Amino acid sequence: MPHVHVMASAGPQPDMVIDATLKDVESAVCEVLGKPLSYVQSAYTQATKMRFGGQDGNTVWVQVNSIGKIGPATNPALAQAITKAVCDHLPVPANRV
Repeated sequence: MPHVHVMASAGPQPDMVIDATLKDVESAVCEVLGKPLSYVQSAYTQATKMRFGGQDGNTVWVQVNSIGKIGPATNPALAQAITKAVCDHLPVPANRV
């Protein structure tokens, strides 16, 4: 069962933006890992302060856990798909995900 946790310091977001972000992240995980949506669990946490690369600014941290299917063969595609899903909805540049 894949679990995806998105933590963002992109300021408070409306529920509809959070929901859209999670739905697209879930879809990315399903597509890349080949798991059905009924197996995927997701969570969103609003962070008050995060730093990335020694700098302040909007950033997103995404953690994906899964039994099987995660490894060198899927990591690049999974990272790319999740980054796109996050950046489509949150005011964060791709290089800060």
